[in-house]
Amino acid sequence: MNTICFKTNHLQYQISSDGQNTAFSLHTGKNRIVPGPCAKITLQDYSEVPATQAAFKDDILTVTFANGTVADITVKEHPDYLTFTLKRVSNEDFLSLSFVNIELDDEPENFYGTLIGMTLSTHMFEHPGDNRMLIASAYPHIGLFSTNRSPYPAKAAVIGTSGDQLRAIERLVLDEIPDGELPKSKKGGPYADLAAKEAQGTYSIFMDTVTLDNIDVVLDEMKRFGINQVNLHHYGHYIHGDYRCYEEFFPNGMADFKKVVDRFHEEGILVGLQPYSFFVLPQSTYVSPVPHPDLDTLREFTLQADMDAESKTLYVEESTEGITPEESYVLVNSPYLWIDDEFVKFSKADNGSFTLAERGSYKTVPSAHKKGAKVRQLKKYFMLPCAKAGSKLFYEIAQNIARFYNECGADMFYMDALDGSFILDGEDYVWYHAIDFIREIFAHLDRDPIFNCCFNPQYTGSWFVRTRYGAMDTPMNAHRKFIDAHVKYNYETAVRMGVTPELGWIDLYTKNREPDKWWQNDPIYAEDLEYLCAKAFATGASLGFLETFRHFGEQPCSETYAEILQKYAEYRKKHTPTEAATKYLSQNGNAAYLQDDILYKAHHDYAYLEEANA
Repeated sequence: MNTICFKTNHLQYQISSDGQNTAFSLHTGKNRIVPGPCAKITLQDYSEVPATQAAFKDDILTVTFANGTVADITVKEHPDYLTFTLKRVSNEDFLSLSFVNIELDDEPENFYGTLIGMTLSTHMFEHPGDNRMLIASAYPHIGLFSTNRSPYPAKAAVIGTSGDQLRAIERLVLDEIPDGELPKSKKGGPYADLAAKEAQGTYSIFMDTVTLDNIDVVLDEMKRFGINQVNLHHYGHYIHGDYRCYEEFFPNGMADFKKVVDRFHEEGILVGLQPYSFFVLPQSTYVSPVPHPDLDTLREFTLQADMDAESKTLYVEESTEGITPEESYVLVNSPYLWIDDEFVKFSKADNGSFTLAERGSYKTVPSAHKKGAKVRQLKKYFMLPCAKAGSKLFYEIAQNIARFYNECGADMFYMDALDGSFILDGEDYVWYHAIDFIREIFAHLDRDPIFNCCFNPQYTGSWFVRTRYGAMDTPMNAHRKFIDAHVKYNYETAVRMGVTPELGWIDLYTKNREPDKWWQNDPIYAEDLEYLCAKAFATGASLGFLETFRHFGEQPCSETYAEILQKYAEYRKKHTPTEAATKYLSQNGNAAYLQDDILYKAHHDYAYLEEANA
């Protein structure tokens, strides 16, 4: 049986003539390959069709699949990596084509395999880094050989090398990607290490509004708790969508907001923004007084008869079976209908009619509407409307985010609500719309930010600009177990992809707002906080806190917590973790405590002192 062999200075990748992967190895060394097909097709029902034949001639790898589909893939051998470019497919009757499909074992032994997608239309199964599944896929729905956003075909690079060379080779691959095709940052992806010191800072999310009137108090509180970064959440500062500052807090708009940012900078505080991606607030000009035509909708009806501006019942020609006015933070639905330039709110749908509870919702104008008018149900998630995927509004919001960042002088992003990408075009295309939105933002930034976005393993393209990874929502109990699980998760994700891990978000004041459920919450004790801080130091992680540390008032624990956070903040400025400290504190249950600027292992017998960071 003939063997196809592709080589770099570090790697031999071999495929048999029956389309099976047979080797992924150093020229001399262990073979990490897990046997399987070199490519596969996924059909619309999610069943898979494997490669059964492979041949290579004149730089073209021709792969035949079990259902007779044939794909041509251009393969180039570079000194440090291979590239695979989709050239031709005999038909497009499938959900996706994985034109690179390599599985590796779980024992790198300092020989790492990495796959990097090189065009907007290329889906990476994992974030680049220490990969196990090197899978690059293309989707006809997005475009196999070009898209309406890119002239380039699906393409991916495959790297096999030692750990100390990986980042440098990743940067070489990035250099080959045409500028503008994918977002690039000198603080993210293969360059994330250059911003590691900043990324390891401790930040808090501020939903409460910070203005020039209260910023001195805020700064004092942050210093007291050793917090040197802040995310100014949209809730109290700016309207996502058109990105205007709230006039009641910032009467001079951006000029006032920028003064707040500048004041933080004067005290050495990095400032982040926390926008809600492509979602829009009802207060934005995209919703009222006239709705933007690119707002997304769930379904469409036809108005059955003329209605005047006072009508409380709306009749449509189509069935309303299954339609409900239910609305919640995690439900894709809404009680709002959109007719011409008016929103109306319905309380009931029954037998082709809607009972209206409100006319002129969201400050639109109650109006008369003619028979045959379109009646659309507004799509909402997180209780918010959103832009249609790929619409003018979709990209305009991204540009607004970039403009706001540029003008206010911020340093960081936490791109919130990106985990809502599934509502745009379904789960299969989350990866594409997320990176397309991020790309549009970065195309308009005038400087690189420290970048993070909400958890979701699907939008792997965020790696290109990610500086941090690992923000989780707040644990309410079992804090040490949660911290241990989070450390483990960080090693499986952030560390493997070469970006700064994060431990957070931590709520120092875990009070359930529902009185009958308060018993479900465990308070964070001083020992828990010390446990967290020691783990963060040893694993090089950022710490993220909710702003509830400001709400302690004069409670006795407030002073204790502030002392712990402050002493670890000072310790991290002067010390770096030793290999022994990292190994010890990465393990579940292993704790340490800081005393007199020495980090000790926490034993049951506190008379037994052993340095953890020695």
